[in-house]
Amino acid sequence: MIEKRVSDTVLEHIYDGIAEAFDATPESKRTLFLAKLAFTLGNLVGDRDQVAQAIAAAQRDLYRKRTPRRIFAARRTTTAEIGCRADDR
Repeated sequence: MIEKRVSDTVLEHIYDGIAEAFDATPESKRTLFLAKLAFTLGNLVGDRDQVAQAIAAAQRDLYRKRTPRRIFAARRTTTAEIGCRADDR
C-alpha cells in the first residue's frame, strides 16, 4: 500500500481533471498523453522510490479482484483501487 496523502474529495477532483483531459484527447494520442502525464507527475514527485511504489501499486491493482469500498461514479476509480487505504492517512 502507498500512503494516502489527500482526501477522497481531492482525489475526485484529480480524477475528474485527468478523465476530462483523457476524454478530450484523440484516441490515437491517448497512450502518448498518459505517458507524458506519468513523466510530468514523476518529475513533480521527484522521488524515485515513491514513483516506483506508485508503479507497483498500479500494476498490482490491475489484476486484483475485489469489491471497491466506494465508487465515485460509473467509470471512476476508488482509493482502494489505486493502492490507498483510508487507514493509511
